Amino acid sequence: MSSLQRFAGGSLQEIAADEIAVICGTDGIKRDGNDVCMSGMSLANFALNPVFQVEHVPPPIGAFVRLAVTSAREVGLNLPGEALAGVVRLAPAAISAYVAEKRGLIESGYYNAVSIGFQPEQVEPIDPREPWGGLRVLTSELYECSAVSVPADPVALIVARSFRAQSRTLRAMLRSLPAVSPAATARVMARAGRVPEAEAVPFHQLSTFEQMQTYRFGRAQHARAVSALGMASRAEERERHEWRRARVQELARRGGY
Repeated sequence: MSSLQRFAGGSLQEIAADEIAVICGTDGIKRDGNDVCMSGMSLANFALNPVFQVEHVPPPIGAFVRLAVTSAREVGLNLPGEALAGVVRLAPAAISAYVAEKRGLIESGYYNAVSIGFQPEQVEPIDPREPWGGLRVLTSELYECSAVSVPADPVALIVARSFRAQSRTLRAMLRSLPAVSPAATARVMARAGRVPEAEAVPFHQLSTFEQMQTYRFGRAQHARAVSALGMASRAEERERHEWRRARVQELARRGGY
């Protein structure tokens, strides 16, 4: 799966039982002050492990069956730029109490938004004149996607549910979405609602694939922590910069240092 894939015109798709349609992210400056360019987000590795979690915490409660980067307007959003959109198949509630609880919260609308975990690669300041301001993430790698109560991107929402979907939304959302590998979806669904293998089995006893996924999850957690620390550090430095500038202006107004 390439980093940029678009919807192609074709026959309309029906959303199946146990599926939800989601907007994972869009271009533009969000609540955290950053802009993640959807067209620069690589989906290739994520397609091998297309997990859908809750609040960025394993185990998964479902897996993507369709996923694409496309024009935001093509998925019914009155926005410029690109959007990352997909269809998630939720695990059966009978798998575990954890899945049943999270599905219930999604179905009730408590979890109505979506957030992505990713590794930034190429970044630049949004405004070169404000080095401590927000960043534009030009290229990145998608690691995971989660249902959340409050997203950084206010447009990243669950836009259709099989149990109460509007046909107009479905027509806008599900037109020929590229499919995720059924084998990859099946691998994620086999782990849904269960304790992560790394917690139940010593790392050296895991299969090569399980070790790779454990390592990737660790990298994702590290990337999110580094990103959060970086944003906090930039905010603190910006405050110091603004304080120094205000201090210099005040001293200049008084006639010198």
